[in-house]
Amino acid sequence: MTPPVQRVRLDAPEYSADPRREDDDLLGRRLQRLMFLRIFVVSALFALALAVESQGHVSAQPATTVYPLVIAAYSFSALYALLVRRMPNLEAFTYLQFAADALCIGLVVLFTGAEESAFTLLFVFNILGAGYLLLVPGGVIVATLDLVVYVACLGLAWTGVAPQVDVNGMVHLAPWSAAPLEALSTYSTVAFHLASFYLLAFLSGSLARKQEETGKALARTANTLLRLRDMHGRIVQNIDVGLVTIDDSGLLTSFNRAAESIMRHQASEVLGRPVGDVLRGIDRRLSRVVDEAGIPLHGQTFERWATRKDGKRVFLRMSISTLRTAAGDIEGYILVFEDRTQLLLMEEQLQREERLAAVGRLSAAIAHEIRNPLASITGSVQVLREGLDLAPEDDELLGLVEREAARLNDLVSDFLSLARDEAPDLQPCHIGPIIRETALLMERRGYLGLEFSVELQADPELMLDSARMRQVFWNLFNNAAHAMGDEGMIEVTSERITPEQLGLIVSGNADSGYWEYNEVRAASAGERRLEPEVDAIRLVVRDTGPGIPEESLARIFDPFYTTSSGGTGLGLAIVQRIVQSHGGVISVRSLVGEGTSFAIWLPARSIEDSLMFSGTSDTDARTTFGGNG
Repeated sequence: MTPPVQRVRLDAPEYSADPRREDDDLLGRRLQRLMFLRIFVVSALFALALAVESQGHVSAQPATTVYPLVIAAYSFSALYALLVRRMPNLEAFTYLQFAADALCIGLVVLFTGAEESAFTLLFVFNILGAGYLLLVPGGVIVATLDLVVYVACLGLAWTGVAPQVDVNGMVHLAPWSAAPLEALSTYSTVAFHLASFYLLAFLSGSLARKQEETGKALARTANTLLRLRDMHGRIVQNIDVGLVTIDDSGLLTSFNRAAESIMRHQASEVLGRPVGDVLRGIDRRLSRVVDEAGIPLHGQTFERWATRKDGKRVFLRMSISTLRTAAGDIEGYILVFEDRTQLLLMEEQLQREERLAAVGRLSAAIAHEIRNPLASITGSVQVLREGLDLAPEDDELLGLVEREAARLNDLVSDFLSLARDEAPDLQPCHIGPIIRETALLMERRGYLGLEFSVELQADPELMLDSARMRQVFWNLFNNAAHAMGDEGMIEVTSERITPEQLGLIVSGNADSGYWEYNEVRAASAGERRLEPEVDAIRLVVRDTGPGIPEESLARIFDPFYTTSSGGTGLGLAIVQRIVQSHGGVISVRSLVGEGTSFAIWLPARSIEDSLMFSGTSDTDARTTFGGNG
């Protein structure tokens, strides 16, 4: 199993825009390395000198004389390490170190045989270090300083100020006092040393310059790559569509912020898990992205419903493509998706409005032609029943004609109610009395097996068309009664929705736990209903019926769609039309075996317009009535 991939933010280090500071940082790092190298070289060469001295190839002096100088080298190195981070000018401090090293080396050379000293090699290390740290100019300066110190040591030795003696106690002669061949050998050795000083300075400085330029080029390249990688990561994280990557085992390897927002999963929770755990059914789609030969197939864009972590369903438009290596091998898949729930709801609403417009044109054309004959038929039947002595079976037939004529008249009335687009007669009123009166009317109409529970936590003064709003609750109660078989519980509750809550829902930052979240967002964004600047009231009508199958929920508000054998399919379409004419939203949720709930959101007058939400008033009381008792 592929280990979970942790999402990290790539913050590329900024390439220094100040060359001086960059050079100081580089010099500081190199200087620290040089200090460790100095200690190592001094220790190694001193050990070598002791070994050579034991063979009798140096003067008798260094065994006791060089100790203080070695101790001084160690002491200076420790002092340099303490001061290196406190020096404001590292370049001057570096020159000071090389000058001190040159003096120490000169003393060592002076007391260990001058031109014959094995420690002359230390000048080479001093020059190499200068070229490495200070490049060609610094290397030349230090080489010149070493040359001066070296020549001074030879002068002190050759003039007798610091005479050199061998193991036999014989004083070495100056070259100009020695035999010609011996003098030539001495001068040649000195000239070789002097020439090598400058040659090494140029070579070490040039190599250090090349190394520095190469290092800076590599640093710039690495910095560019890190910036590109960081920019790529920020692009992926900030695009407004969900983007996830899946490895060839079907495990999630990345999950951007938009995907987190759409699916309500955190990346840390889902990375390394099978994609089917987050987006069900997508794992089966992966096998269809390529054919048997591994060639990508086209047309892998599709739409489907998905369930978020919080249980809410969203409609997603998805696209799957392959993720390939530089060699062309498939190493995973890229899934891009966007939430089109609001667009789908607005499209459905538009289609519903188009159907309603068609119904309106039809009803306006035939209502007059139907109602006039119906009135004549109904009147004639009533005259016959009152003026004739009819047999029971004839009276029953005429009663059937009268009832069916009345049902047809009701159907025409529903047509007209659905089709007319006149503005509601809005008046300030409370919705609580409307709900209670409608419930009592249901009981008087013979629905004695129903029990109503009305618990309004908020009942503000709203701008309503009370007659039309009664029709809303009558249709909802009537549908619930038919679904429950005239027996069961109908609950009505309400709560206040503050502008802050509504603003969060509309902006998509939070859904506050409301299952009608998508419908509210779509209504506010698309049709400018339920403005987030005002208060709102949320009413929920819940029954204990058998529930509505999922395939029927999407069409529940369509005209003429009904699951009841005796229904016209216009009741809920009329309800939605009335709610929308009040600037509100209605949504439905139902589970088979658990009943059905309708949520109605209505805009309320602002608090400045005397909107009152009281937790102790009469409108906040729980009212229970109905039933057989």
